[in-house]
Amino acid sequence: MHELGVRTLLLTNAAGCLNTDFTPGEHMLISDHLNLTGTSPLMGGPRFHDMSQMYSPRLDDVCKRPLSAHGFLYTPASTRGSLAPGMRRRRRSACSATLGADAVGMSTVLEAIQARALDIEVAELSSLTTWAAGITTEPVRHEEVLAMGRALIPQLVSLIRALACPH
Repeated sequence: MHELGVRTLLLTNAAGCLNTDFTPGEHMLISDHLNLTGTSPLMGGPRFHDMSQMYSPRLDDVCKRPLSAHGFLYTPASTRGSLAPGMRRRRRSACSATLGADAVGMSTVLEAIQARALDIEVAELSSLTTWAAGITTEPVRHEEVLAMGRALIPQLVSLIRALACPH
């Protein structure tokens, strides 16, 4: 994407909700993440990259009005990234929440790191598809994640259109 001239990137993902101030079925604007993947796309790279502003404050401001206008949650939140689904790992969820993660996903942390290393501005929306393991007594079922993800697609498309054409 960078070689094609992309300088702004909106990432989206499905995530399990850790913070009980949020609810499955909502979308969160990500303001930070915990990289618990155990790896980085920058390993072995030639230079250091400042990642202190992983997610663009400018894009955060751009997102505020469309998010509010479409009834989406605007509370900036953080996510935890892992390499593989860990839906049945109650202690990992508890640890992530203690570290400050509001949600848990596995598909965007490494992409955001690589994009920032290439000086691409990054914004991220997480669609909360279910509670993370251990937040409720009910087991997390993959079918429920997929069903909620499908149900959230129209809202997400509407929001992306509003962000692309804010007027």
